[in-house]
Amino acid sequence: MIYGERDTIPKSKNLKNIVPNLDIASLDCGHWIQQEKPEETTQLILEWLEQKMLNKETETYGWQRQIDWKH
Repeated sequence: MIYGERDTIPKSKNLKNIVPNLDIASLDCGHWIQQEKPEETTQLILEWLEQKMLNKETETYGWQRQIDWKH
């Protein structure tokens, strides 16, 4: 879940109780995060996907590779 810190809709206080394996991030923007912060939103999603893939590889193969995102 990616929240906009300046969104007028409040953050859910019990979302973690409803959604299993929930990861939460926030950006300094309003409600329309994809339009207001497209690069930052994309980067958060790519990092989240990469972490999920790394976790899956670790579970499957017992090792974890390191990715340098700061090229």
